Amino acid sequence: MIDVMLQRNFPSCELPNQRKPLGVVGGMGTLATAKFLEALARKSRFETDQDHIPFICLSAPNIPDRSQAISIGSDAPLRQIVERASWLEKAGCGAIAIPCNTAHLWATEIKQALSVKLIDMVEITKQAIDVSHGSEAHNLRSITLGTNATMQHGLYVERNENSFGKGRCRRLKTLQNGTARII
Repeated sequence: MIDVMLQRNFPSCELPNQRKPLGVVGGMGTLATAKFLEALARKSRFETDQDHIPFICLSAPNIPDRSQAISIGSDAPLRQIVERASWLEKAGCGAIAIPCNTAHLWATEIKQALSVKLIDMVEITKQAIDVSHGSEAHNLRSITLGTNATMQHGLYVERNENSFGKGRCRRLKTLQNGTARII
């Protein structure tokens, strides 16, 4: 079904005098997608429905398991993630969000495949820490929770050592085991 949807040539959803919609590649944790969309609506704090951020969500949960693929050195999910993001771009979306930390291990490749901005979860998190803690951000200690693949590949630590530095970001094995089961 999704393959048929991705091959269809839908007209652009851009409307005159309106912002381009945000494209959301969902389904990689359907609940994560739902929570992201809820947060988008709640945290926007607009007074009327008409002021909210327009978005198009393509939630297709048949993307191969990201953690499993990464654990065996495969990038099998990447092609489908890029296909969905490209479909949203062609539909007229001005930026793409992917509410899945593990998928951001391929952020560089996804950005290269798109001509619109990928809202990078790791970069946004770094910016939020820098804004809220300023010059003291480098003194913070943190515990990062995520899938085993996200943690094993140091997604946050490797890309932003100054904000999530190797000595400051701890991985607690017992906590990680419980987190992986929940995710």
